[in-house]
Amino acid sequence: MTQVLHMTASQPASQPASQPATQPASPPTQHATSAPRYAALEPCLEAHLHLLVAQAAALETLDSFVMRLAQLAAPSRLFCTGRATPLAIDTTFCPNEDDLAAELSRTLAQCTPGTRLYLAGDEAFLWRMHRLAREAGLEREEIAATPIGTQRAVYCVHCANTHVYSASDEVTCARCKVRLSVRDHFSERMGAWLGVCADADRPYAEAHA
Repeated sequence: MTQVLHMTASQPASQPASQPATQPASPPTQHATSAPRYAALEPCLEAHLHLLVAQAAALETLDSFVMRLAQLAAPSRLFCTGRATPLAIDTTFCPNEDDLAAELSRTLAQCTPGTRLYLAGDEAFLWRMHRLAREAGLEREEIAATPIGTQRAVYCVHCANTHVYSASDEVTCARCKVRLSVRDHFSERMGAWLGVCADADRPYAEAHA
């Protein structure tokens, strides 16, 4: 989560009465945001083990990255939902994300320092796997992620539930049915964006019909 550092400007030295102090111009207002930042995946050359975890749809865009992993001296493994043609690195296909998460947890439990994890998929997938990796002991610097897809998790502040939706400025909570405005605030701990009531006068989706 982005931290905002508040600084107090020092007072200018006093000047003679005939030369009143000039007030400095106010700096432009900056709005804090906790939106995660992503980048294209790049192999870590110092890693002793490379683990790539991807959704099937994301894997279709990773051919070049997989080939780069295959050329490294350190071993590489891929965990993927669905099934694809044989790839250049050792691959485990899982029928769904729950099975993939379980397989990844078992693998991470046996990993040693020097492991590098790469994640590719929609945001809901990325942060679910990111949370598993952090619980297994990986540091943030050992995890790289790139978003591919539009699904993301939104946390409803009204019923304290998280659900996955296609990316949109407004969604309807799947549990309490309140129409939510998705704020530019992301919780890494929950792996979700913050959703608050979009219209206090008409909080429920049917009121917007």
